[in-house]
Amino acid sequence: MVSPWVAAAAGTGIYIVCTLITCSMVFICRMKDKPLGITACVVAGICTWILWFMTYISQINPYGPPEVKPID
Repeated sequence: MVSPWVAAAAGTGIYIVCTLITCSMVFICRMKDKPLGITACVVAGICTWILWFMTYISQINPYGPPEVKPID
């Protein structure tokens, strides 16, 4: 089983790549004020990543997986 922190790091990497693709397609190509578009994209990416990370961390059981008892 993969460590939750390794999965969080992989998810963060995927999230960064998707944010960069979205920024390049939506904000940077279409906005005339490129510095504002880049700033808006970075801020939106960071805020949504924080929401994703908080949701991901809340699902981790700090005590490990529950013990499965066999049915007698």
